[in-house]
Amino acid sequence: MRQITKSGLTALAFFIGTVIMRYTLEYINWDEYLSHIQGYVPFIRIYKVSYIAIPSISLFISLLVFKKETLAKKLFTKIYFTILFLLLWLSISVVLGGILWAYHDMGTTHYLGGYSNFFLKALSNIRDAAICGPFVLIFSIPYNIICLIYVYFLIKLFYKKINC
Repeated sequence: MRQITKSGLTALAFFIGTVIMRYTLEYINWDEYLSHIQGYVPFIRIYKVSYIAIPSISLFISLLVFKKETLAKKLFTKIYFTILFLLLWLSISVVLGGILWAYHDMGTTHYLGGYSNFFLKALSNIRDAAICGPFVLIFSIPYNIICLIYVYFLIKLFYKKINC
């Protein structure tokens, strides 16, 4: 139960912080920079909070996979463990993001895709997200670096200092 509480609080704090950060960056016109990168994916701009929720939910699942003692001792100190954790987090995000993208895409009135089945469309989008995702990550470097630093401090806070 304590693991679920810590994972949930960490994911919730990550979600709230990244939403605030995203809207702050938008307020200072950093959104113009993102619009050039994400122009081919208008759903990211339209449904910002939904697409911020994806890595938050993925973070929650990733934190549940690992034991709290392992997270407190090894995460961000052992490079192989950190890479494994980040790859799990990214993989879950790609799958959930592809599903959400399929949901938004098939819900539009101008959908011209060849998929009549949501499941097939979701599988196609998961593949596309796996291919395009690294490019979006590279082009969004200031934002995702800030998010990684933020999640580092959140995990350090919730897993090393707070006993809940």
